[in-house]
Amino acid sequence: MNGPVHLSDFKGKLVLIYFGYTHCPDICPTALALTTGALKQMSAAELAQVQTLFISIDPRRDTPERMAEYAGFFHPSIIGLTGSETQINDVARRFGAYYSILDGASADNYEVDHSSQTVLIDQQGQVKMAIRHGTPSEEVLKTIRQFL
Repeated sequence: MNGPVHLSDFKGKLVLIYFGYTHCPDICPTALALTTGALKQMSAAELAQVQTLFISIDPRRDTPERMAEYAGFFHPSIIGLTGSETQINDVARRFGAYYSILDGASADNYEVDHSSQTVLIDQQGQVKMAIRHGTPSEEVLKTIRQFL
């Protein structure tokens, strides 16, 4: 997606939001893989009612193009989003996500400490719950179906 994105753009859909970054060595790929496992088990009709957003907490390295490619690697329906540090701070705060950029060996070589839950938002835009990191795909699917 290009341009500003608002939660209201997905009104009527169940939205899953995960805050992470593309250089994450293990937590983010694991979380996205578990969500993808659930998405792959859904029917086309169910999938049409769900939107997964992967929001970068590393705007210095995560360009819109990199986010699109990375998110698409996991599932074609996942939208990768980034923005300015101010925009990301605001969105992360609204959804209870935590992150902190750690000092690295260089300006381009660093890690980001971050929360790792997936926020589930209902069709009216209300936060319903956080899915814990490491929740198996079958449980993620069961949770999604509970809210469809």
